[in-house]
Amino acid sequence: MAKPLAGTGLGETGPGETGRGETGLGGTGLGGTGLGGTGLGGNGPGDDAPAGDGPAGTPPAGTSPVRGHPLDGYVVEDQVGFLLRRAHQRHVALFQEGVQPGGLTPTQFTALVKVVVLGRVTQNHLGRLAAMDPATIQGVVRRLIARGLIRRAPDPMDRRTVVLTATESGLVTAAAAVASACRVTEATLAPLDPRQRRCLISLLRKMG
Repeated sequence: MAKPLAGTGLGETGPGETGRGETGLGGTGLGGTGLGGTGLGGNGPGDDAPAGDGPAGTPPAGTSPVRGHPLDGYVVEDQVGFLLRRAHQRHVALFQEGVQPGGLTPTQFTALVKVVVLGRVTQNHLGRLAAMDPATIQGVVRRLIARGLIRRAPDPMDRRTVVLTATESGLVTAAAAVASACRVTEATLAPLDPRQRRCLISLLRKMG
């Protein structure tokens, strides 16, 4: 099995940011069920290997190494969870290279962009829009405030409600990060033609 791309770690939460993060894939362990890389039933040197289609008794492609094993026919590399995780790892590696040098994790990037787009938003609503659980969005907001990118302020429409707004520094940072993120998106989708890209986005939205 090909090694996962280095340095991704599924990358959806920064240090101390707990919870699911951007839940599409991060932290769910999709494909990481413990089946991959087990080498179930692999024959060592000198073992009597069953004859297969490949050289030296290599089992046919798409089958379990041991015929009659309870998992015979299950190939983890062909499962949707494994494939989604590999694609996600590739995207996160590109994000880390293209955006994270500016200091924003994927969750921080999403939260900051949503605050900038909305103008003002409560923390709970921001968490729902950004697909983050309460514990995760609390940590993300705390770090964005500490960096001076967003601030808490009373809602001018209801002084009893506290909302989040972007600072001037947050607006500048978001603009630069979005420009980088657009290049990351292009790099992520580079293997696909325009029709395939539209199809992929449509299917991912349907699955999510």
